[in-house]
Amino acid sequence: MSRPRERKWLGIVTALYGVSTLVAMAPMSLGAALLGGSVFYLWFSDSSFRNHAKNLISTPEFKKYIRISALFLTACVLSLVGAAFFPIGINGVKPQVSFISDFSKSWYFLWPIVIALALKSISPQERKTALRAWFIAFGILSFVGIVQHFVGWPRPQRIPGNDSRYHATLFLGHHLSVASIWIFPFFAALDLLRKKDRLGFSKNTLRTLVLFGGATLFLTYSRALWVAMVPGILIWCWLSYPKKWAGGATILILIAALTATQIPSINNRIHDSLGVDTRLQLWSANLDFFKSRPLTGVGMRKNEGLSEAYLELKNPGKPHFVGHAHNNFLEILAGCGLLGFLTWILWITFAISISSRMSLFSSGIVSAWVVFHINGLTQLNFWEGKVEHQMMWILGWALLTSQRGVNAD
Repeated sequence: MSRPRERKWLGIVTALYGVSTLVAMAPMSLGAALLGGSVFYLWFSDSSFRNHAKNLISTPEFKKYIRISALFLTACVLSLVGAAFFPIGINGVKPQVSFISDFSKSWYFLWPIVIALALKSISPQERKTALRAWFIAFGILSFVGIVQHFVGWPRPQRIPGNDSRYHATLFLGHHLSVASIWIFPFFAALDLLRKKDRLGFSKNTLRTLVLFGGATLFLTYSRALWVAMVPGILIWCWLSYPKKWAGGATILILIAALTATQIPSINNRIHDSLGVDTRLQLWSANLDFFKSRPLTGVGMRKNEGLSEAYLELKNPGKPHFVGHAHNNFLEILAGCGLLGFLTWILWITFAISISSRMSLFSSGIVSAWVVFHINGLTQLNFWEGKVEHQMMWILGWALLTSQRGVNAD
Protein backbone atom coordinates (compact mmCIF):
# COMPACT_ATOMS: atom_id res chain seq x y z
CA MET A 1 0.00 0.00 0.00
CA SER A 2 1.07 3.62 -0.28
CA ARG A 3 3.88 5.02 1.80
CA PRO A 4 2.88 6.35 5.29
CA ARG A 5 3.35 10.07 4.58
CA GLU A 6 1.39 9.92 1.33
CA ARG A 7 -1.28 7.72 2.89
CA LYS A 8 -1.71 10.24 5.70
CA TRP A 9 -2.05 13.04 3.14
CA LEU A 10 -4.65 11.01 1.26
CA GLY A 11 -6.63 10.58 4.48
CA ILE A 12 -6.58 14.33 5.08
CA VAL A 13 -7.72 15.30 1.56
CA THR A 14 -10.44 12.62 1.62
CA ALA A 15 -11.85 14.12 4.82
CA LEU A 16 -11.56 17.64 3.39
CA TYR A 17 -13.40 16.61 0.25
CA GLY A 18 -16.20 15.04 2.31
CA VAL A 19 -16.61 18.32 4.20
CA SER A 20 -16.48 20.34 0.99
CA THR A 21 -19.50 18.48 -0.44
CA LEU A 22 -21.60 20.36 2.13
CA VAL A 23 -20.20 23.85 1.61
CA ALA A 24 -20.23 25.43 -1.86
CA MET A 25 -19.20 24.72 -5.44
CA ALA A 26 -15.75 26.35 -5.24
CA PRO A 27 -14.60 24.28 -2.21
CA MET A 28 -16.08 21.17 -3.84
CA SER A 29 -14.03 21.75 -6.98
CA LEU A 30 -10.87 22.42 -4.97
CA GLY A 31 -11.46 19.35 -2.80
CA ALA A 32 -12.07 17.20 -5.87
CA ALA A 33 -8.87 18.49 -7.49
CA LEU A 34 -6.81 17.66 -4.39
CA LEU A 35 -8.34 14.21 -4.02
CA GLY A 36 -8.15 13.37 -7.71
CA GLY A 37 -4.60 14.67 -7.96
CA SER A 38 -3.53 12.58 -4.95
CA VAL A 39 -5.05 9.39 -6.36
CA PHE A 40 -3.54 10.14 -9.78
CA TYR A 41 -0.09 10.63 -8.22
CA LEU A 42 -0.28 7.39 -6.23
CA TRP A 43 -1.46 5.44 -9.25
CA PHE A 44 1.73 6.34 -11.15
CA SER A 45 4.18 6.43 -8.25
CA ASP A 46 3.17 3.48 -6.07
CA SER A 47 2.90 0.00 -7.58
CA SER A 48 1.29 -1.34 -4.41
CA PHE A 49 -1.48 1.26 -4.64
CA ARG A 50 -1.92 0.50 -8.33
CA ASN A 51 -2.24 -3.24 -7.72
CA HIS A 52 -4.78 -2.77 -4.94
CA ALA A 53 -6.72 -0.35 -7.13
CA LYS A 54 -6.82 -2.80 -10.03
CA ASN A 55 -8.05 -5.55 -7.73
CA LEU A 56 -10.84 -3.31 -6.42
CA ILE A 57 -11.91 -2.18 -9.88
CA SER A 58 -12.10 -5.80 -11.02
CA THR A 59 -14.72 -6.72 -8.40
CA PRO A 60 -18.28 -7.45 -9.62
CA GLU A 61 -19.74 -4.28 -8.06
CA PHE A 62 -17.24 -2.00 -9.78
CA LYS A 63 -17.56 -3.78 -13.12
CA LYS A 64 -21.33 -3.50 -13.01
CA TYR A 65 -21.18 0.18 -12.09
CA ILE A 66 -18.77 0.89 -14.95
CA ARG A 67 -20.94 -0.98 -17.47
CA ILE A 68 -24.16 0.74 -16.42
CA SER A 69 -22.55 4.19 -16.38
CA ALA A 70 -21.05 3.53 -19.81
CA LEU A 71 -24.48 2.55 -21.15
CA PHE A 72 -26.08 5.73 -19.85
CA LEU A 73 -23.28 7.96 -21.11
CA THR A 74 -23.40 6.26 -24.51
CA ALA A 75 -27.11 7.08 -24.71
CA CYS A 76 -26.27 10.68 -23.83
CA VAL A 77 -23.70 10.81 -26.63
CA LEU A 78 -26.20 9.36 -29.12
CA SER A 79 -28.68 12.07 -28.14
CA LEU A 80 -26.07 14.74 -28.88
CA VAL A 81 -25.17 13.10 -32.19
CA GLY A 82 -28.84 13.18 -33.12
CA ALA A 83 -29.10 16.82 -32.06
CA ALA A 84 -26.03 17.73 -34.12
CA PHE A 85 -26.90 15.93 -37.36
CA PHE A 86 -30.69 15.56 -37.20
CA PRO A 87 -31.75 18.51 -35.01
CA ILE A 88 -35.30 19.36 -34.10
CA GLY A 89 -36.31 22.87 -35.11
CA ILE A 90 -38.85 24.89 -33.15
CA ASN A 91 -39.92 28.32 -34.33
CA GLY A 92 -36.67 28.64 -36.26
CA VAL A 93 -34.50 27.61 -33.28
CA LYS A 94 -32.24 24.52 -33.35
CA PRO A 95 -30.04 23.13 -30.57
CA GLN A 96 -26.38 24.13 -30.65
CA VAL A 97 -24.14 21.17 -29.89
CA SER A 98 -20.61 21.37 -28.50
CA PHE A 99 -19.59 17.85 -27.58
CA ILE A 100 -16.81 18.90 -25.20
CA SER A 101 -18.84 21.35 -23.11
CA ASP A 102 -22.10 19.39 -23.39
CA PHE A 103 -20.39 16.24 -22.16
CA SER A 104 -18.32 17.95 -19.45
CA LYS A 105 -20.36 16.47 -16.61
CA SER A 106 -19.47 12.91 -17.63
CA TRP A 107 -16.50 12.93 -15.24
CA TYR A 108 -18.89 12.79 -12.31
CA PHE A 109 -19.70 9.19 -13.23
CA LEU A 110 -16.05 8.20 -12.85
CA TRP A 111 -15.76 10.06 -9.57
CA PRO A 112 -17.25 7.38 -7.23
CA ILE A 113 -14.50 5.02 -8.41
CA VAL A 114 -11.82 7.57 -7.49
CA ILE A 115 -13.44 8.15 -4.10
CA ALA A 116 -13.68 4.43 -3.41
CA LEU A 117 -10.02 3.93 -4.37
CA ALA A 118 -9.00 6.70 -1.99
CA LEU A 119 -11.10 5.25 0.82
CA LYS A 120 -9.71 1.75 0.24
CA SER A 121 -6.15 3.09 0.38
CA ILE A 122 -6.40 4.82 3.74
CA SER A 123 -6.58 3.14 7.11
CA PRO A 124 -9.86 2.14 8.81
CA GLN A 125 -9.26 4.89 11.36
CA GLU A 126 -8.77 7.48 8.62
CA ARG A 127 -12.00 6.36 6.95
CA LYS A 128 -13.74 6.82 10.26
CA THR A 129 -12.18 10.28 10.62
CA ALA A 130 -13.41 11.25 7.14
CA LEU A 131 -16.96 10.24 8.03
CA ARG A 132 -16.82 12.00 11.37
CA ALA A 133 -15.63 15.20 9.67
CA TRP A 134 -18.56 14.93 7.23
CA PHE A 135 -21.05 14.55 10.07
CA ILE A 136 -19.52 17.33 12.19
CA ALA A 137 -19.59 19.73 9.23
CA PHE A 138 -23.22 18.72 8.66
CA GLY A 139 -24.08 19.60 12.26
CA ILE A 140 -22.27 22.94 12.29
CA LEU A 141 -23.70 24.05 8.95
CA SER A 142 -27.17 22.90 9.99
CA PHE A 143 -26.98 25.27 12.94
CA VAL A 144 -26.02 28.01 10.48
CA GLY A 145 -29.11 27.12 8.44
CA ILE A 146 -31.37 27.55 11.46
CA VAL A 147 -29.89 30.98 12.21
CA GLN A 148 -30.10 31.91 8.55
CA HIS A 149 -33.86 31.34 8.52
CA PHE A 150 -34.28 34.20 10.98
CA VAL A 151 -31.52 36.66 10.02
CA GLY A 152 -30.70 35.85 6.38
CA TRP A 153 -26.94 35.40 6.85
CA PRO A 154 -24.89 34.27 4.95
CA ARG A 155 -27.09 34.44 1.80
CA PRO A 156 -30.55 35.99 2.21
CA GLN A 157 -33.28 34.41 0.09
CA ARG A 158 -36.68 35.58 1.28
CA ILE A 159 -39.55 33.10 1.45
CA PRO A 160 -42.43 34.16 -0.84
CA GLY A 161 -45.43 35.10 1.27
CA ASN A 162 -43.28 35.36 4.40
CA ASP A 163 -40.92 38.26 3.79
CA SER A 164 -39.68 38.35 7.39
CA ARG A 165 -38.08 34.89 7.06
CA TYR A 166 -35.48 33.35 4.78
CA HIS A 167 -34.92 30.01 3.08
CA ALA A 168 -32.15 27.92 4.65
CA THR A 169 -29.70 28.01 1.75
CA LEU A 170 -26.41 27.91 3.73
CA PHE A 171 -23.49 28.55 1.35
CA LEU A 172 -25.02 26.47 -1.44
CA GLY A 173 -26.88 29.31 -3.11
CA HIS A 174 -30.38 27.88 -3.31
CA HIS A 175 -32.81 26.18 -0.95
CA LEU A 176 -33.50 23.36 -3.45
CA SER A 177 -29.78 22.48 -3.46
CA VAL A 178 -29.87 22.12 0.32
CA ALA A 179 -33.05 20.04 0.05
CA SER A 180 -31.27 17.54 -2.21
CA ILE A 181 -27.88 17.45 -0.47
CA TRP A 182 -28.80 17.55 3.21
CA ILE A 183 -31.01 14.44 3.03
CA PHE A 184 -27.97 12.15 2.75
CA PRO A 185 -26.13 13.09 5.98
CA PHE A 186 -29.50 13.53 7.74
CA PHE A 187 -30.69 9.99 7.04
CA ALA A 188 -27.18 8.60 7.61
CA ALA A 189 -27.07 10.21 11.08
CA LEU A 190 -30.61 8.99 11.78
CA ASP A 191 -29.57 5.45 10.87
CA LEU A 192 -26.44 5.60 13.05
CA LEU A 193 -28.64 6.22 16.08
CA ARG A 194 -29.79 2.61 16.03
CA LYS A 195 -26.29 1.13 15.54
CA LYS A 196 -23.90 -0.17 18.17
CA ASP A 197 -20.95 1.34 16.33
CA ARG A 198 -21.75 5.04 16.03
CA LEU A 199 -18.31 6.13 14.74
CA GLY A 200 -17.39 7.35 18.21
CA PHE A 201 -20.39 9.68 18.52
CA SER A 202 -22.59 9.54 21.57
CA LYS A 203 -26.32 9.09 21.10
CA ASN A 204 -26.93 12.62 22.33
CA THR A 205 -24.51 14.01 19.75
CA LEU A 206 -26.24 12.10 16.98
CA ARG A 207 -29.65 13.25 18.23
CA THR A 208 -28.37 16.82 18.03
CA LEU A 209 -27.13 16.26 14.46
CA VAL A 210 -30.50 14.80 13.46
CA LEU A 211 -32.39 17.61 15.17
CA PHE A 212 -30.32 20.41 13.60
CA GLY A 213 -30.20 18.71 10.20
CA GLY A 214 -33.93 18.00 10.20
CA ALA A 215 -34.70 21.59 11.19
CA THR A 216 -32.54 22.91 8.36
CA LEU A 217 -34.29 20.63 5.87
CA PHE A 218 -37.65 21.90 7.07
CA LEU A 219 -36.50 25.52 6.94
CA THR A 220 -35.52 25.22 3.30
CA TYR A 221 -39.28 25.65 2.83
CA SER A 222 -39.14 23.29 -0.14
CA ARG A 223 -42.67 21.98 -0.57
CA ALA A 224 -41.55 18.95 -2.54
CA LEU A 225 -39.11 18.08 0.25
CA TRP A 226 -41.81 18.37 2.91
CA VAL A 227 -43.91 15.89 0.97
CA ALA A 228 -40.98 13.59 0.18
CA MET A 229 -39.72 13.40 3.77
CA VAL A 230 -42.87 11.60 4.91
CA PRO A 231 -42.42 8.48 2.72
CA GLY A 232 -38.66 8.73 3.23
CA ILE A 233 -38.93 8.47 7.01
CA LEU A 234 -41.62 5.79 6.72
CA ILE A 235 -39.36 3.69 4.48
CA TRP A 236 -36.52 4.12 6.96
CA CYS A 237 -38.80 2.92 9.78
CA TRP A 238 -39.89 -0.17 7.86
CA LEU A 239 -36.30 -1.00 6.86
CA SER A 240 -34.96 -0.47 10.38
CA TYR A 241 -37.48 -1.87 12.85
CA PRO A 242 -39.81 -4.86 13.32
CA LYS A 243 -43.19 -4.58 11.57
CA LYS A 244 -45.05 -4.00 14.84
CA TRP A 245 -42.94 -0.97 15.75
CA ALA A 246 -42.81 0.33 12.19
CA GLY A 247 -46.61 0.10 11.90
CA GLY A 248 -47.08 2.13 15.07
CA ALA A 249 -44.52 4.68 13.91
CA THR A 250 -46.33 4.97 10.58
CA ILE A 251 -49.57 5.97 12.28
CA LEU A 252 -47.81 8.55 14.46
CA ILE A 253 -45.84 10.02 11.54
CA LEU A 254 -48.94 10.35 9.36
CA ILE A 255 -50.88 12.03 12.18
CA ALA A 256 -47.97 14.42 12.79
CA ALA A 257 -47.71 15.24 9.06
CA LEU A 258 -51.44 15.93 8.74
CA THR A 259 -51.37 18.06 11.88
CA ALA A 260 -48.42 20.06 10.55
CA THR A 261 -50.37 20.95 7.40
CA GLN A 262 -52.82 22.85 9.59
CA ILE A 263 -50.15 25.27 10.81
CA PRO A 264 -50.89 28.53 8.92
CA SER A 265 -47.35 29.20 7.65
CA ILE A 266 -47.01 25.62 6.37
CA ASN A 267 -50.53 25.53 4.94
CA ASN A 268 -49.97 28.81 3.10
CA ARG A 269 -46.68 27.60 1.67
CA ILE A 270 -48.17 24.31 0.49
CA HIS A 271 -51.06 26.04 -1.29
CA ASP A 272 -48.96 28.85 -2.77
CA SER A 273 -49.41 28.65 -6.54
CA LEU A 274 -46.04 30.31 -7.25
CA GLY A 275 -44.07 28.15 -9.67
CA VAL A 276 -46.87 25.67 -10.37
CA ASP A 277 -48.08 27.03 -13.72
CA THR A 278 -44.56 27.56 -15.00
CA ARG A 279 -43.62 23.98 -14.19
CA LEU A 280 -46.75 22.66 -15.88
CA GLN A 281 -45.85 24.59 -19.03
CA LEU A 282 -42.30 23.23 -19.02
CA TRP A 283 -43.52 19.68 -18.40
CA SER A 284 -45.89 19.97 -21.34
CA ALA A 285 -43.08 21.30 -23.53
CA ASN A 286 -40.77 18.44 -22.62
CA LEU A 287 -43.43 15.83 -23.28
CA ASP A 288 -43.81 17.30 -26.76
CA PHE A 289 -40.03 17.24 -27.21
CA PHE A 290 -40.06 13.53 -26.37
CA LYS A 291 -42.87 12.86 -28.83
CA SER A 292 -40.83 14.59 -31.52
CA ARG A 293 -37.71 12.47 -30.89
CA PRO A 294 -38.81 9.42 -28.85
CA LEU A 295 -35.73 7.23 -29.32
CA THR A 296 -32.75 9.55 -28.72
CA GLY A 297 -34.44 12.77 -27.58
CA VAL A 298 -33.70 16.31 -28.66
CA GLY A 299 -30.19 16.18 -27.18
CA MET A 300 -28.87 15.89 -23.63
CA ARG A 301 -29.68 19.16 -21.82
CA LYS A 302 -30.79 20.74 -25.14
CA ASN A 303 -34.46 20.82 -24.11
CA GLU A 304 -33.60 23.78 -21.87
CA GLY A 305 -32.56 25.94 -24.82
CA LEU A 306 -35.57 24.87 -26.88
CA SER A 307 -38.13 25.68 -24.19
CA GLU A 308 -38.14 29.42 -24.91
CA ALA A 309 -38.85 28.91 -28.61
CA TYR A 310 -41.53 26.35 -27.82
CA LEU A 311 -43.38 28.52 -25.30
CA GLU A 312 -43.14 31.56 -27.56
CA LEU A 313 -44.64 29.50 -30.38
CA LYS A 314 -47.50 28.33 -28.16
CA ASN A 315 -48.19 31.71 -26.56
CA PRO A 316 -46.64 34.44 -28.73
CA GLY A 317 -45.89 37.77 -27.12
CA LYS A 318 -46.45 36.59 -23.55
CA PRO A 319 -43.71 36.43 -20.89
CA HIS A 320 -42.46 32.91 -20.23
CA PHE A 321 -40.46 31.14 -17.55
CA VAL A 322 -37.93 29.12 -19.55
CA GLY A 323 -35.30 26.65 -18.51
CA HIS A 324 -34.77 22.97 -17.86
CA ALA A 325 -37.67 20.59 -17.30
CA HIS A 326 -37.80 21.00 -13.49
CA ASN A 327 -38.27 17.22 -13.40
CA ASN A 328 -35.48 14.65 -13.58
CA PHE A 329 -37.58 12.08 -15.38
CA LEU A 330 -38.90 14.44 -18.05
CA GLU A 331 -35.48 16.07 -18.49
CA ILE A 332 -33.85 12.73 -19.27
CA LEU A 333 -36.79 11.46 -21.34
CA ALA A 334 -37.01 14.59 -23.51
CA GLY A 335 -33.28 15.19 -23.78
CA CYS A 336 -31.99 11.62 -24.19
CA GLY A 337 -35.10 9.76 -25.35
CA LEU A 338 -36.09 6.23 -24.41
CA LEU A 339 -32.51 4.96 -24.75
CA GLY A 340 -31.26 7.50 -22.24
CA PHE A 341 -34.27 7.17 -19.95
CA LEU A 342 -34.10 3.37 -19.66
CA THR A 343 -30.35 3.35 -19.04
CA TRP A 344 -30.77 6.16 -16.48
CA ILE A 345 -33.42 4.11 -14.67
CA LEU A 346 -30.93 1.24 -14.66
CA TRP A 347 -28.28 3.58 -13.21
CA ILE A 348 -30.44 4.91 -10.38
CA THR A 349 -31.71 1.39 -9.61
CA PHE A 350 -28.12 0.22 -9.27
CA ALA A 351 -27.31 3.19 -7.02
CA ILE A 352 -30.16 2.27 -4.67
CA SER A 353 -29.35 -1.44 -4.84
CA ILE A 354 -25.68 -1.04 -3.96
CA SER A 355 -26.57 1.47 -1.21
CA SER A 356 -28.81 -1.18 0.34
CA ARG A 357 -25.74 -3.42 0.75
CA MET A 358 -23.59 -0.83 2.53
CA SER A 359 -22.09 -1.99 5.81
CA LEU A 360 -22.64 1.49 7.25
CA PHE A 361 -26.06 3.16 7.20
CA SER A 362 -27.76 1.36 4.34
CA SER A 363 -31.36 1.93 5.46
CA GLY A 364 -30.72 5.65 5.83
CA ILE A 365 -29.09 6.06 2.43
CA VAL A 366 -31.80 4.05 0.64
CA SER A 367 -34.39 6.32 2.27
CA ALA A 368 -32.40 9.38 1.20
CA TRP A 369 -32.39 8.16 -2.41
CA VAL A 370 -36.17 7.81 -2.30
CA VAL A 371 -36.53 11.38 -1.02
CA PHE A 372 -34.03 12.55 -3.64
CA HIS A 373 -36.05 11.14 -6.52
CA ILE A 374 -39.37 12.40 -5.16
CA ASN A 375 -37.72 15.83 -4.97
CA GLY A 376 -36.70 15.25 -8.56
CA LEU A 377 -40.33 15.28 -9.67
CA THR A 378 -40.40 19.07 -9.35
CA GLN A 379 -36.74 20.03 -9.77
CA LEU A 380 -33.73 18.98 -11.84
CA ASN A 381 -31.47 17.89 -8.99
CA PHE A 382 -29.72 15.06 -10.84
CA TRP A 383 -27.65 17.29 -13.15
CA GLU A 384 -26.84 20.00 -10.58
CA GLY A 385 -23.08 20.05 -9.96
CA LYS A 386 -23.27 20.68 -6.20
CA VAL A 387 -25.75 17.85 -5.77
CA GLU A 388 -23.73 15.50 -7.96
CA HIS A 389 -20.72 15.88 -5.67
CA GLN A 390 -22.82 14.64 -2.76
CA MET A 391 -24.36 11.84 -4.82
CA MET A 392 -20.98 10.56 -5.95
CA TRP A 393 -19.49 10.87 -2.45
CA ILE A 394 -22.24 8.56 -1.23
CA LEU A 395 -21.79 6.19 -4.17
CA GLY A 396 -18.04 6.02 -3.50
CA TRP A 397 -18.75 4.82 0.03
CA ALA A 398 -21.40 2.42 -1.27
CA LEU A 399 -19.03 0.90 -3.85
CA LEU A 400 -16.42 0.33 -1.16
CA THR A 401 -18.50 -0.79 1.82
CA SER A 402 -20.71 -3.09 -0.25
CA GLN A 403 -17.57 -5.24 -0.57
CA ARG A 404 -17.60 -8.17 1.80
CA GLY A 405 -15.67 -7.45 4.98
CA VAL A 406 -15.10 -3.72 4.34
CA ASN A 407 -16.33 -1.30 6.98
CA ALA A 408 -15.78 2.34 7.82
CA ASP A 409 -13.55 1.51 10.73
